[in-house]
Amino acid sequence: SDVFGQTVVTDNTPGGSETFTVPAGVTSITVGIWGAGGGGGGSSNNNEGGSGGGGGGATTTVIAVTPGDVFTYTVGTGGVGGAAAAGTGGNGTATTFVRAALGINMIANGGTGGQGNQGTAGTGGTSSGGTTNVNGLNGTVGNNSGQAGGNSGTVLTIFGAGGAALTNNPGNPGTIP
Repeated sequence: SDVFGQTVVTDNTPGGSETFTVPAGVTSITVGIWGAGGGGGGSSNNNEGGSGGGGGGATTTVIAVTPGDVFTYTVGTGGVGGAAAAGTGGNGTATTFVRAALGINMIANGGTGGQGNQGTAGTGGTSSGGTTNVNGLNGTVGNNSGQAGGNSGTVLTIFGAGGAALTNNPGNPGTIP
């Protein structure tokens, strides 16, 4: 029987720069990051609600690492909802995951805010630097007052090296089940 090691580290607290250090025995990490959503637009009457903010972009990749490698990341902040008097929602900010020495520069941009009173909907954020890069969805023209956009997050799936098998073959590295 093979032995697999997997740990998931999730950080969805927006704000300043953070670091992640690769633990001992880990040879690859799977990283997925999402940009923050834009805030919805406000409304000044019951007939013309604010339009929705755009969703944040997303990007994922698998990275070969060495224990002790240090990555820097930021988690995006959701856009503030538009004021009740037809205000435009705030833009979501980007989530990033970077290690220049390894050529890693993942960026998931936040969505833009929606305009008030059934104005233009927010656009989805773009993404780059991963194996899979997906743009966020655009908001829709709405009919309710705007709300704040969602905060984004970073998920690291950390795979340990394969363990020894009961036969003469070594185990495989961990993978997402």
